[in-house]
Amino acid sequence: LNGANKESSVLMATLTRDGEILAGNHHYFELPKNLQLIKPDITYASRKVAEGYEVTLETNTVARNVYLHFPETRGWWTDNFFELIPGQTQTVVFETSETISNPADLLQVRSLADAFK
Repeated sequence: LNGANKESSVLMATLTRDGEILAGNHHYFELPKNLQLIKPDITYASRKVAEGYEVTLETNTVARNVYLHFPETRGWWTDNFFELIPGQTQTVVFETSETISNPADLLQVRSLADAFK
């Protein structure tokens, strides 16, 4: 780490081919309870798609273990409990046959930083 603070450092590795990310992984140098997490400002947009609702998220700082939830709505996320990295967008789909009247207002977004407020 060359003197960097291990409680606030993360190693991000990606495997790419022709500019396309094939795989990625994140390594933290401390246990989650010891991390010095900055509360992220996570922004998102949602839209209706055939399978349900597509949500695209962005963040201003590393957001560990992002968790998405639509209260009182049955469905499945194509991905949930993931890392969100500044400068990258993450798009997931909430697969449901139910209609959500205001998905952007109802969506609950949390990260590990919220657990330590």
